[in-house]
Amino acid sequence: AGTVLVKSSENFPLSTDASNIVCIEFATYLVSDAVEAGSLTGFSYAISTHNPSVTCYIVHPHTIDDATIANHVAHTKTADTVIIATRNAHMHAKQAELTEQIIATHNNVILACLRNPYDAGILDDANTIICTNGDSTPSLQAAVDAIFGVYTPSGTLTVNLPS
Repeated sequence: AGTVLVKSSENFPLSTDASNIVCIEFATYLVSDAVEAGSLTGFSYAISTHNPSVTCYIVHPHTIDDATIANHVAHTKTADTVIIATRNAHMHAKQAELTEQIIATHNNVILACLRNPYDAGILDDANTIICTNGDSTPSLQAAVDAIFGVYTPSGTLTVNLPS
């Protein structure tokens, strides 16, 4: 009930056998050691269990610079679908900039706003927007289940988003 489908497109949800999907996840500071070791984080792991062919990139929160932005925009250029999982992009300019550039250069972006819904207010050009209202494992799994059509989110936003 905490997962909110803010906006949906005709390409949502994804089928579990969809191909050519890239996932960009901004890591939480709590899992930075896992990121440095090259492991998947909770959201990306859940994505890969639904569809192992998804290519996941974890972006470390401390290392976003212009080269990182260019690199990840390039990773998404030929994808059919891009899933972007943000964590407080409304408070981190480089995270927002990378996300905005991907949204601007791609036709099918699913934005998963992890933690809180405020990223949906500043990144509202994404084709589909899901908010988790939390960053716990069940919240992440619920967002991924919604992305792959296991259920349709029924939650409602508990805050007003800036427009």
